[in-house]
Amino acid sequence: MAYETVDQANQHTIETLEELERRARVLVNLLIGGIDVGQTGALGDLALLSTLSSADVGNPAVLRESMNFSGASLVEMRKYGVGGTVQPDYPLSDLDSNPNSIYSGVYRVTALVANRPGSGSGTVTVLQFDPNNTILVYREVQTGDEYIRSFSGNLGTWRSGWIASWGQSNTTVDSNGFIKEASPIFRLANLPSTSQGQGFSAAGAGMANVEAQGVTAEHVGTGVYEVSGSLGLAAEGWQIELPQEPGTGQHMIMAQTSWDADTNVLTVRTFNRQFDASTASIVPGDPADIPDGRWLDLRLEMPEPEDPEGPVEP
Repeated sequence: MAYETVDQANQHTIETLEELERRARVLVNLLIGGIDVGQTGALGDLALLSTLSSADVGNPAVLRESMNFSGASLVEMRKYGVGGTVQPDYPLSDLDSNPNSIYSGVYRVTALVANRPGSGSGTVTVLQFDPNNTILVYREVQTGDEYIRSFSGNLGTWRSGWIASWGQSNTTVDSNGFIKEASPIFRLANLPSTSQGQGFSAAGAGMANVEAQGVTAEHVGTGVYEVSGSLGLAAEGWQIELPQEPGTGQHMIMAQTSWDADTNVLTVRTFNRQFDASTASIVPGDPADIPDGRWLDLRLEMPEPEDPEGPVEP
């Protein structure tokens, strides 16, 4: 292998720097002279730079003409929600209205816009498939919940209602590892730390998700838990999920609930399973705490927020 001497290496470095300087001068000359791309394409013509220097750069039409882009579409910065810190307002007053006239982009949706899929303000991404088909993707600001729907211009209607994307804000994984529709969920536990994670925060003898904030529980005795801060169990859908034995799927405990409307306290009592020979069935036995390392899922009804969200100001 041949090695360069110090003098040879220095010479190569000097030659490289000279080449870089030469190319830099060529670039500077091009910028100074301008390029007449609209006419001959020759270098050194000041026509283009002269035209640009007097162009009304605040006027997109004039700027396009000056740059010989009169036949092209030049997107203005921030006009369609791209490159800005605040999205432009959605141009229609109702999300149920035909969106086919709206350009693709990201728009701000405040409480002034009717028929939002959630209760709060958010952003909507408009995706134009073609002039007759438009997809809307709506995201709530506070919860991050996402909803999707598609409009058909040929049919003159929406193909469906809002379709919710499932995530941690609207689903929960129960004590047995199954995904369920969430809404306000409280995980009642003898050891609350075992039920943490997935958007849940500690609240006494259990954990509450975002929609159940304000709910707390107290372990008042063996197999007795008092839950306050809600309106009781959910009026519709599932209400309680008990922990199951791994492999067999049998419930590890049994539970009974009672609601005191005067104090707004939900009392949950848990028991061992006991076989009743007279009825040949499993019935509640002695009071027993929720097994360590497991929890009991409660789906709750919550009071309406005291201060409903108003329009979001920029």
